[in-house]
Amino acid sequence: MRILNRVWIDEAPAYTVLKLVLVPLAVLYSAGMRIRAVLYGKGLRPSHSLPCRVVSVGNLSVGGTGKTPMVLYLARYLTAQGLKVVIISRGYRGRLEVTGGIVSDGHKVLVGVDDSGDEPQIMARLLQGVPVIVGGNRYRAGQRALKAFSPDVILLDDAFQHLRLQRDLDLVLVDCRRPFGNGYTLPAGELREPPRSLNRGHAAIMTRCPADGAATENARNEISDHMHGPVFESRHIPVIRDIIPTEGASPREEPLTGRRVFAFSGVAKNDQFLDTLSGFNCAVVGSLQFSDHHLYTDNDLASIRREAERLNADCIVTTEKDYVKVGPTARWPAKLVILGIDISFGDDTKRFQDFLENQIQIGTD
Repeated sequence: MRILNRVWIDEAPAYTVLKLVLVPLAVLYSAGMRIRAVLYGKGLRPSHSLPCRVVSVGNLSVGGTGKTPMVLYLARYLTAQGLKVVIISRGYRGRLEVTGGIVSDGHKVLVGVDDSGDEPQIMARLLQGVPVIVGGNRYRAGQRALKAFSPDVILLDDAFQHLRLQRDLDLVLVDCRRPFGNGYTLPAGELREPPRSLNRGHAAIMTRCPADGAATENARNEISDHMHGPVFESRHIPVIRDIIPTEGASPREEPLTGRRVFAFSGVAKNDQFLDTLSGFNCAVVGSLQFSDHHLYTDNDLASIRREAERLNADCIVTTEKDYVKVGPTARWPAKLVILGIDISFGDDTKRFQDFLENQIQIGTD
């Protein structure tokens, strides 16, 4: 996977040649995805509906656009409008991915990360009053949600390509800084589907938009070329979710400013996590990077501790996605700072919320 990541973004001659070798495969993959969408669109492959509103949050690319923070944002907003919300996620790499199951009843987390997968576990821990269900078969998971919780709205996490379940609203996330990557689908590029597939969506949400608005207009125009729905701007706001003190130390929160930081992460775009740390004005003295959804071993944790000690780090920093897999029993040579991401629509907040309420008809029942 790391080699493919280099192929997608690196212009060095060796990677350019490898990309050209992969282009014919990408053409075949892209054609297959278009045919699949047409078959579902014409009813030649079956899709199912549920007797409640269904909202999908997805993307065109492989990971890293902020689906989990967006689902959290939507769940909190819709709940605040008085709606009963249930989240359904695939549960990637969790033991319940195939059979399905309830991760949280909205009040208590019922299973661990090995059963749920990392992202559903994050949502289950952070949300009160919003049940979380996992299962590769989203329709079956939806039936389970209806039976157990009678929701008004089901939020589908990472479901733009899951055409077997019909939805009332399709929100497609696009990274503002790299809307369509290098323009190729897998394996020559990071796109799961060609850009024209955006026309299935009801709206696009640009994520990771810079605070100064730079470059968003070009991205907006590029996205608008492939869809007729509105395009919204959003920002990722890094937040400190928790601080785990070393044994005997005070748990009080201390800023990262001026600290020597060692970072580790296993997310889709580790470099973007490191970029996030620059906003805290700390000195990143070293890092270890793992593949997305990495399952940490004792040897991995030992390597992290050893490197942090060797570099005399004041803090070890990781993502909430990684922390749920590391667990609370691990011991650290320095305090562990856990970072999460919140979503802000900034000046687009009212426009997006009005669109959302109109599309799912809040208050009309």
